Amino acid sequence: MALLGSLFTVLLVLGLPIAIVLAGASMVFIFYDPMLSEATVFRSFFNFLSKYTLMAVPFFIFAGFLMERTGLIAKLFRLADALIGWVPGGFGFATLLAAVVFGAISGSSTAMAAAMGVIAFPEMRRRGYPAWLAAGVIASGGGIAILIPPSILLILYGVLTETSIVSLFFAGVVPGSCWRSAMPSCWCSSPGT
Repeated sequence: MALLGSLFTVLLVLGLPIAIVLAGASMVFIFYDPMLSEATVFRSFFNFLSKYTLMAVPFFIFAGFLMERTGLIAKLFRLADALIGWVPGGFGFATLLAAVVFGAISGSSTAMAAAMGVIAFPEMRRRGYPAWLAAGVIASGGGIAILIPPSILLILYGVLTETSIVSLFFAGVVPGSCWRSAMPSCWCSSPGT
């Protein structure tokens, strides 16, 4: 175990990417541990990959990539602003709506937060929202987007715990659709209205 920790630390200090560090340290541990054989590790790896429900995860990532490359995120953001941007504090509502829709399409709250941080945060600051409120709206959108089906996290949770993914998706509909509950009550007097 000390060999694994020291190798992990050395590879990190050398500045290697984290994926290479994790794979390299794990491979050394697999080769030198008498309880593990290469056949056992590869068999369990391919058994895990043979689950068909995991096929959805790369497609969600690809959908998020396509949305970012084609400029669909900015168009989605403008649509949400046109729909509900006129209400008091409406640009915050529009940001949250765009975040929730993008999170539902891409399945990833991290990708949503990164995309909305680039698009929505500067625009909210330009319209007079304080930095803490702009960051809070984007962060709360990430928390809600993780529940909206189809979600990568729900798929992985269902695969790992052998829970019905359809049941998890149905369970995420009600909390995910209550995105207005994440809005602070002080938005009625917020700037940008």
